[in-house]
Amino acid sequence: MELSFTSHLLGPVQLSAVIPEGYNDIRLPGGQFRSWVREFGRILVQELAGEHYIIRYNIFQFLQRLTLRIREDQYGIPSRLILKNNLIYKSPEVGRLYLRENQYAILHTPSNIFDLNLAKQQEYRMFDTHYSAELVAELIPSFPKLDGFMKKVKTGKPVVLTREKWASPGILDLAYNILQCPYDQNLRRFYFDNKIREYLFLQLVEIYRKEPRSEKLTAREITSVHEAKKIILDDIEQHFTIRHLARKVGLNEFKLKSAFKKIFGLGIFECLLNARMQKARMLLLETDKPIKEIALLAGYEHITNFITAFRKHFNYTPGSLRRAK
Repeated sequence: MELSFTSHLLGPVQLSAVIPEGYNDIRLPGGQFRSWVREFGRILVQELAGEHYIIRYNIFQFLQRLTLRIREDQYGIPSRLILKNNLIYKSPEVGRLYLRENQYAILHTPSNIFDLNLAKQQEYRMFDTHYSAELVAELIPSFPKLDGFMKKVKTGKPVVLTREKWASPGILDLAYNILQCPYDQNLRRFYFDNKIREYLFLQLVEIYRKEPRSEKLTAREITSVHEAKKIILDDIEQHFTIRHLARKVGLNEFKLKSAFKKIFGLGIFECLLNARMQKARMLLLETDKPIKEIALLAGYEHITNFITAFRKHFNYTPGSLRRAK
């Protein structure tokens, strides 16, 4: 799938099939790496195409504020999940969207043109998926309301399935699991085919899930809970008390605990543990750091405690994961 970038400041941006020197971050297994790196900014794109989907991992960062226009060849139905920072982007057909970190949108626009408003000295990370119409249609029996959306897609009309939807912990875990697929080339395609379908299914579950009116949270409460999660994830080596977090985000302790569990499906400590394990897993797969150092970076002073926690979380040890790289 062709992808192009332009801006009034930079003009056309030509990506190269080069992995930047010193890049030591997530590598999408089997994906094509393209980059544009200068002193004042960088664009990194990794892409993998399957029979009914495209997976893309994007990183954008510039020293000054700019608007970056993305133009894609028409393919299926795009979903955009923001993994880092809050992002404003616009489409000529559906207007302005404001996606906070850990929110996603699914929409179809005939032009496939989007303008990203990037703040200076901020790094943005996005997990994009493009689904074929056939893949989405497979789930209409489970989600009948999806049929109306697909009829508009087939007629070529711009249509939004969801805008600014919070991703569940399951959706976020799947995104990172896909990006860090641990299997070799023989098993990789089967893994991606299944995980992408599961990822789309969980997105639709969140979109069509209805809550009793009595259980609904206010917009301010939802924002406060996500702020609490961001505080936790920004410094996973620390162990924040619930009292400290509640004061920081302006909620009482009981409301914070209950709302956190309701939104993310897990408690505050479980969220911290999951973040530590995901970071450790990424470091084991993407770096050559010693396991003892990774344990410290994940918030564990004693390597034995780290190995025990890791094995309990993933059902395999850090050493076995590293040997399987």
